[in-house]
Amino acid sequence: MKILLSLVALYLCCSVARAQTCQPPPQGWSVRICLHDTQANGIIFSIGVGGNSDTHRYWREWHRGDPTDIPLPIDLIYAKEIWIKVKSMQRGKNIYVCVRFNGHTTQHIDCDNDEEHETSRDDDDECNCN
Repeated sequence: MKILLSLVALYLCCSVARAQTCQPPPQGWSVRICLHDTQANGIIFSIGVGGNSDTHRYWREWHRGDPTDIPLPIDLIYAKEIWIKVKSMQRGKNIYVCVRFNGHTTQHIDCDNDEEHETSRDDDDECNCN
């Protein structure tokens, strides 16, 4: 009986430890940089609420070596619609970014300079860097 209890305790301990190391997919809005199609060493992001240019602002820069899945700031993470602008830090060098809501791609951006889009939660697009 002690051996059985020990095995159950060991199993539960390992299950909890394993669950703590597994990260859930990003929830809400996020962007994914597709490394295999991004030639530029950096991207400049601007964001805001879709349909409201008063909220559009510089957000951040991404540099090669940084994480490729980036959640949007808390004030936009659950917005119904967002506006996003991406700009290659090396003009003429391609960037490929997927805009996602709850892990579902709503918009992909493939450009070599800068491009902006509005996208809503229920839009549907393909992302070639899963």
